[in-house]
Amino acid sequence: MKIPRFKADFKISLFSIITFIFIVLLLARPPWDPDLGWHLRNGQDILRFGAPKGDLYSHTMFGYPWISHEWLTDALLYLSNHYLGLIFLSLAFALIAFFAYFISARVAKVRIESTLITVLIAALVALPIVGIRPQMLTLLGLAIVLWILFRWRDNPQSRLIYWLIPLMLVWVNMHGGFAAGLILMGVFGAIELIKYLFKKFKVIKIVNLTISPVQLWELVGVGIISFAVTFINPYTWRIYDELFRTVFNDLVRQGISEWLPITFNNPQSYNLIIYIVFIVVLLIFSWKKVDSTKIWIGAVFLLISLSSWRNMPLFPLVTLPLLSEMIEALSPKGIYYHLRSVWMIGLALILLVYLGYDRYHSVVPLSTNEVLFDTIQRFPYNAVQYIKENKLPGKMFNEYNWGGYLTWKLPEKKVFIDGRMAIWQTEDQNIFEEYLVLSGAITNVPTINEDTAAILDKYEIDLALIYKNRSFKNYFLSHNDKWTLVYGDSLALIFQRIDSISDVN
Repeated sequence: MKIPRFKADFKISLFSIITFIFIVLLLARPPWDPDLGWHLRNGQDILRFGAPKGDLYSHTMFGYPWISHEWLTDALLYLSNHYLGLIFLSLAFALIAFFAYFISARVAKVRIESTLITVLIAALVALPIVGIRPQMLTLLGLAIVLWILFRWRDNPQSRLIYWLIPLMLVWVNMHGGFAAGLILMGVFGAIELIKYLFKKFKVIKIVNLTISPVQLWELVGVGIISFAVTFINPYTWRIYDELFRTVFNDLVRQGISEWLPITFNNPQSYNLIIYIVFIVVLLIFSWKKVDSTKIWIGAVFLLISLSSWRNMPLFPLVTLPLLSEMIEALSPKGIYYHLRSVWMIGLALILLVYLGYDRYHSVVPLSTNEVLFDTIQRFPYNAVQYIKENKLPGKMFNEYNWGGYLTWKLPEKKVFIDGRMAIWQTEDQNIFEEYLVLSGAITNVPTINEDTAAILDKYEIDLALIYKNRSFKNYFLSHNDKWTLVYGDSLALIFQRIDSISDVN
């Protein structure tokens, strides 16, 4: 039975609107990223003093030449939070993630229903990573690069390729993930060059569209200029030094959870495993019908995504055009009629109402009431209030995951460490390694108590704000002649050096 045109268009629009709202709500997250606090503080200071040249927030490495590669994003984060609040940021970054996946999926010229289904799948895979994080801007930038490259390849007369240059100029000042855009350009060009050579010399039969020699040279030129404009930032070439030191720092890759390689025995990786299996199964049945360039780009970014949790969303993003094409090619006839049926739309509405209710009672309260962070075991709100009210003196040791929060909410005290500082080191100082020794993450140190005392003395620590369940508390409890517990709750403990109390008295 054929649906009248007007009814069909109305049902498509209704299905699209419901699915769009559902995905955005799904991607909305409370503001609990550990680094959000220092991003906001940095954004505020950038608007007052300009892009930072050195560290202003720690007492351990004050003045260290910090490369704030997200300086422009931080300024926008501060302004958005100042005028519109954290709830706006939750929604804004959900929309950024949505449009990143949507733009990528639209590389494939398929029905809107297929596009939205694939976006929903990618959103489910990326749930452990999404949130109010500058990294979401890298997803958006990568999606735009992907869309430009394939639209330009399919339409050689267009000048779309030149938009990559201003895109990279903006991107390098918003997030260090701009390198993913350069990698994508290089991978795309290398694959298309190989396909062109295979086709020219008849090595194998190439049925997919390939770019011409003129386009290849055009891509090389744009790629070189795109690389050159990435040096137009407050730190010029040092932006790459920061990038390489982060990516190839073994201590960071072992000590920070989001930089750990993805392991398939971790429950959080199950979404990605299912997605990979789904892609492989679809490829078995349709690999001859899809663009081989998209397959090989997916293979390269699979390796990048598996290298760390931080990179996990990249593989679903770049494979969305491939997934969209395969779903449309293999979908049974009539499936789109059923997607737009009254029953399906009714079910979608029920799910939308349920998700909206959940987000209203989770994201909204946590975005408008910081006290609740302590309740959900995220940040030490009550401990911070105690330090403020009692004006506890001295330099402070703090947990790595709380550094950003303290930078924002306890500006009167400089932190021991926060999320910016994992790669900071000099010839005789590695603050992240020292933090790992103190926190007990490095256990192969033969004289852990002596090292703990030496580090605490080295940095003249008078306060220690630590997790209640951290074994590090045993050091302070066993040295009660030097340290005393002055505050404790369900999340945090504060130990104070006894000498500092005597000095104040």
